[in-house]
This record gives sequence, structure tokens and C-alpha cells, in this order.
Amino acid sequence: MKIAGVRYVFLGRELGARRTEPECYINGKVSYDRIAAEKVFTEGLERLRKGCESYRVAIMCAEKDPLDCHRTILVARHARAFAAVAHIPCRWLARTHAAAEVRLRNLYGLAEADLFLPADQQLADAYTRRAADIAYSEEQTAVTSP
Repeated sequence: MKIAGVRYVFLGRELGARRTEPECYINGKVSYDRIAAEKVFTEGLERLRKGCESYRVAIMCAEKDPLDCHRTILVARHARAFAAVAHIPCRWLARTHAAAEVRLRNLYGLAEADLFLPADQQLADAYTRRAADIAYSEEQTAVTSP
């Protein structure tokens, strides 16, 4: 990878969704809001921000749909403040994070203007709902462990 100029930096401890901190869980399910409030997460975001200043950065994922991945629902949500975030769901196709947010709002029926709920709150609600749907649960380990 050195020849191609590619470097790998593991930030799973900082930006990962399967946390070791018990305070990141509510009833056995990880809370993305609690992760985002952790000092180690903000340090990871800062490292990502600094990396974006000098390098072209890719955060890799195995999920086919970006809306199924914590990197979209947790990391990109915060990284969009300092980086142009794009998702590459398949070969030769890139979509902006803004387009992913439109899909996210549509997924939860929050695409229409609401007289009583500002658009930014609708989006926050969509993020919260998606996080609850895809977040890691300690039950998943119990079910998949031998």
C-alpha cells in the first residue's frame, strides 16, 4: 500500500459503534448520542478533521446501504461540519451526504415541511430513529456467540 500512497489508521476505539464504555448503553443497546458525547469520540473526530486537512480520507464500511451503517448515522453526521462527505454505495457511484439525509428523512416520513417541527429537528429525529434501528445491542453478541 505504500507504493500507492495509501495509509491505514484504525479509529475503531474512537469512532466505532461497539463501545466498551457502559455509559454508552441504554438497556443493553448502544446510544449514538451518548457515544457522540464521549471525549474519546470527539478526539477521534478531531483526528479525522486534522487528517482531512492533509489527506484524502475514506472511512470504509461493509454495509451495502449507507443508511445501515453507523459511519453515516453517527460519524458522518458530525464530520459534515468540517468535511465534504460522500457515500459510495456501489462502483462508480458517489452520493452526497445531503442526499443520504434526504433519504433518511423520507425513510421515516419526515420529508414534508412541518408547521410545528423545524427541518433541523426533523432531521435530528430521523437520525435518532435510525440509530435506534441499527445500533449494536449486547443481545446480538449473546445470540451470535457459541
